[in-house]
Amino acid sequence: MDIFVGNLAPEVTEEDLQDLFELYGEVGTVRIEYDASGESRGVGLVTMADRNEALEAIDALNKTPLQGQRIKVRRSSPGFERGVGVSEKGRGEHDDPSPENDEPHDI
Repeated sequence: MDIFVGNLAPEVTEEDLQDLFELYGEVGTVRIEYDASGESRGVGLVTMADRNEALEAIDALNKTPLQGQRIKVRRSSPGFERGVGVSEKGRGEHDDPSPENDEPHDI
């Protein structure tokens, strides 16, 4: 299952996301989007093999502080892999239809 991760601090690396999501199961791939100058766009994609583990990670990690910013975690929408919609609202800010999860998690 593909998982969208938004509102990433510029310092967050793919390795950081890998380590974070591995707490919930096997991670296939991790990718952070960068602009032409090499700066992070603040969004990434994590692929997890097991759907239940992915859903658990989404539920647990949405709005979790990571390097000073609360990340947004949800199922990826179609087209993200091709870069569609990545920067339409800036640094990963998209409408989020998922239920609120304001409980902080220690990382």
